[in-house]
Amino acid sequence: MTRHAAPGEMLLDYVAGTLPEGPALIVATQAALVADVRASIAALTAAGGALLDALPPAALDEAALDAVMARLDEAGPADAAPPRPVVVDGVTLPAPLARALGDRGGWRGFWPGVREMAIPLADGVHRVALMRIAAGRSIPAHRHGGVEYTLVLDGGFVDGRGRYERGDLCVATPETEHRPVADAHGACLCLAVSQAPIAMTGPLARLLNPFLRR
Repeated sequence: MTRHAAPGEMLLDYVAGTLPEGPALIVATQAALVADVRASIAALTAAGGALLDALPPAALDEAALDAVMARLDEAGPADAAPPRPVVVDGVTLPAPLARALGDRGGWRGFWPGVREMAIPLADGVHRVALMRIAAGRSIPAHRHGGVEYTLVLDGGFVDGRGRYERGDLCVATPETEHRPVADAHGACLCLAVSQAPIAMTGPLARLLNPFLRR
């Protein structure tokens, strides 16, 4: 059982199909890693199906069948070969994340000991990136301009509020100020999804705020 699962309202929006693309990728990736999250999604989906069954039948728009068939075409044939594993820094990525990563552009430096790999999504609402924090290194203390979701894919970190390991989700709001520090015995690989750039709060690091794109 993970200690830090996606919040219930986030799972509800995911099941309803109303969660934006970036947070939806976080939920799908955590579900691939954590059985409890998969079970919660299955339970919510079953409950939603029961509610739909209780509703009186309604006439469908003439284009409904065409829309459904188009979605099936996008999904590809049922007997299609599974996607090839994608390995980053020795870590095999969960399938939802591997599909989203596509032709990645490579790592870039973010801070000494910290690298990131941008993952562009179609809706462009959130900034999405893989982040690698070297063993014992940290991201300087900072605040957030919006909600940020950080899912641990490998390793772990602490941030003054809790400890996060593989499969755990760290949620930071605009009220959050924290300093994630990777475990001393190994690097931490994360998936980060943010609404707005962060603002460094340390006396020296905050000088970089005008240049930050996260």
